[in-house]
Amino acid sequence: MKRVYLLTASLLCLTVLFFSCQKETSFESPIKATGALQDDVTGDCLPKVVHGTFKPGTALTDSNYIDVGVLVLTPGTFTITTDTVNNYYFVGTGSFNAPGLSTVRLVGRGTPSVAGLDDFTVSFDSTVCNVSIVVTSANGCGTALGTYTAGAPLTASNTATAQHSYATAGTYTVGTDTVNGYYFNGTVTATAGTPTIINLNGSGTPLAAGTNTFTLKYGDSTTCTFTVTVTGSTTVGEYFYTTANSWWSYDNVPSPPDTLKTTVSGTGSFLGNTYQKFTSVYQNGPTTNDYYRKDVATGSFYRLFDTTGSGYAALGVMFAQRYYDILFLKNVLQNGDTWNNDITITYNSLPATLRLKFTCVSNNMTVTVNGNTFNNVYQISTQALAGIAGTFTPIGGTANAYYCKGIGLIKSSDNSGNPLLKIRNWQVF
Repeated sequence: MKRVYLLTASLLCLTVLFFSCQKETSFESPIKATGALQDDVTGDCLPKVVHGTFKPGTALTDSNYIDVGVLVLTPGTFTITTDTVNNYYFVGTGSFNAPGLSTVRLVGRGTPSVAGLDDFTVSFDSTVCNVSIVVTSANGCGTALGTYTAGAPLTASNTATAQHSYATAGTYTVGTDTVNGYYFNGTVTATAGTPTIINLNGSGTPLAAGTNTFTLKYGDSTTCTFTVTVTGSTTVGEYFYTTANSWWSYDNVPSPPDTLKTTVSGTGSFLGNTYQKFTSVYQNGPTTNDYYRKDVATGSFYRLFDTTGSGYAALGVMFAQRYYDILFLKNVLQNGDTWNNDITITYNSLPATLRLKFTCVSNNMTVTVNGNTFNNVYQISTQALAGIAGTFTPIGGTANAYYCKGIGLIKSSDNSGNPLLKIRNWQVF
């Protein structure tokens, strides 16, 4: 019995010792790391580098991650996460062995729902920093943000975003071609070999509803394409705009490589009418002002005809006054429509009438200018005739102007058929 007692006592001691050890271990908790996501001197967020391609409907893998800079104050275990945006997030766990700067990899989880620019908040200890990620279009190119409606000028909310890795560091001009009356452009300063987010501003006015495909040029000889959906009517807008701050830039064809930019810059009062002032600044020439007005009731447009320096004196024409109000365009025209502006003059010393005859040669042309294709174009010809005793004779040739619905003047030619202006870019309001 004594030996049984001793054995039982020994087992009891071992049992007590075992549970005592277990109890002591259970109260030991891992030390949680402390630190910050910012530099302790400048207070700026430490570097965060995004890796991988993000596309809507494609689940993230271990190749989709963010390398996050961390300033470790107290070594220990950590969990660094982001919030969930667009149905995906990032998380990284582990332990820091020593204080100082460290880099933590946060791996992506989830599936992006839609293309766009997603802004995440990274959290560690009591600090936060932001990081942006581009979810590209299905083919991996840029993504347009905002709402696009036919006839509605683009605003600051109409942007495009893309992500690209440049082989050489530097500043690049990035942009698209002009499609359906609008385009995107901007600049970016890139670091070699690092994915760079590119933000582009939209300009112009979509002419018609539909899906538009843009070619994005990164500025380093590489390109890609993305699409934008425009809602609304298939044909919208006016054929001429007098709205404040609208502008158009053109090639000045007779004086290459000269260009000019025309901006609606103010108003002027003439002949009892209020006109909008169109200021044209030439790259290699003077600054000029012209005046136009719209008759809202009829949808007609008038130009202030300044006879000074008009060239008619060389044709034997003398005017009774300097300024005349000339009807040059209507919003609604049919093929073959004509209208006249008759002015009393002296022609070769005889009483006469100067007739400026306008004709709608076509009310639905497709015209290509500087590589851009424009639909819904009016071709308007202008011919000057001198009338004596009711008989009118042409003087000079026939000039032509081409007006696109939703834009305005896109090109013109003089009385001899020589090209004058060819549109480059525009913004109408």
